[in-house]
Amino acid sequence: MKNKKSCFVCNEIIEIEEITYNKVVNLPVCKKCKNTEKEKSAETSALDSLGEGFVCGCI
Repeated sequence: MKNKKSCFVCNEIIEIEEITYNKVVNLPVCKKCKNTEKEKSAETSALDSLGEGFVCGCI
């Protein structure tokens, strides 16, 4: 599995040679999902979940 990763949008396995990365969340995305509405939705979801479980200590 070292030569493969999965697309963060559809979870399909991608060969290392074919991987491109989403420029906003820096996660691997396959050619089918690249520049689609599904990718934009998954991007938003990934960004929204970054802060889950964290509490600000500045208060």
